[in-house]
Amino acid sequence: RLKAGVTKPVIKLAGIAVTPPLRWHDKLHPCYTLCMSTNRPSCCHLALIIFCLISLPIQAKKLSLDPGTMSVGGSAQIRYSTPDINGAWSWNFFKLGVDLNYSYFLLKDFAIIGDVALKGRIAKGFDEERLYRFGAGVFYAFDLGSDLFPYVQLVNYAAWAESGWSIGVVPQFGLLLAIAPQIALDFGLSAQLDFPVPKGGNTTFDAGTGYFGLRGFF
Repeated sequence: RLKAGVTKPVIKLAGIAVTPPLRWHDKLHPCYTLCMSTNRPSCCHLALIIFCLISLPIQAKKLSLDPGTMSVGGSAQIRYSTPDINGAWSWNFFKLGVDLNYSYFLLKDFAIIGDVALKGRIAKGFDEERLYRFGAGVFYAFDLGSDLFPYVQLVNYAAWAESGWSIGVVPQFGLLLAIAPQIALDFGLSAQLDFPVPKGGNTTFDAGTGYFGLRGFF
């Protein structure tokens, strides 16, 4: 409880006045007032701003995944792929994948999705083992009545690399964590089953590759 005659301090972020929630402001009030008593930047100011950003997921509103909702997102994943598991460790074996997606919800929690991706070796500036992938599929989220939305996603794709064309499927098991009414963190695991076109090459299967990204809903 605030003492008589003491008002709640106000933080100005991007020109917008923000009044801290009472539930944590009450506990930090003496230190907070001391920190805000000077116009000079300090560690206290930075710590309080970081605290506000961290507390956003706690105060975030539930996402709306109703029919007609659209989403745009992106994610990244890093893989270590070596031809010899007993060989020496090398930076050259790290691969980076960048993925962009668009979704349209036909039903509540169910959407169709379009997906494009670029992959390649980090050390070679994507000039080695570069791959372009274009896909389409379906997305379904499980509404738990909170800001957490587990989901499954299945994307069929066509991909091009120096070795030629291939087709395949990418199943994903992920989790959306709402950090704002229209923004969610996106992370999970994906696998990939790839078939060469025309036949003659090797069919490959990658399992358990993690990814992390962001999705916006509108």
